[in-house]
Amino acid sequence: MYTIISRNQCNFCDQAKALLGAACQKEHSRTVSTLKKMHPKPVDNVCESCGDVAEKICLDHSHKTGEFRGWLCEGCNHSAGKSNDDPVKLEKLAEYLRERSS
Repeated sequence: MYTIISRNQCNFCDQAKALLGAACQKEHSRTVSTLKKMHPKPVDNVCESCGDVAEKICLDHSHKTGEFRGWLCEGCNHSAGKSNDDPVKLEKLAEYLRERSS
């Protein structure tokens, strides 16, 4: 998951553009635009993961399938992206934090 910027592209495609070329960027922009039309941004900006009201909300989608997954706050979006969308890594991190919290 990567932050969707107002210009209808994400950080992932910004980085991949140099490697994959403009065709990837253009196709990704179309996908995100379509997803935004099909799944409008929530008015209340509530993150579907943590439940916090977000100042900035991000469209979450699979870069493998292009499927819309939901709307996330920047923190949850970044956490998922940094873990490569791997729930096992996130579960291990949650356990680590539980064990070491005072």
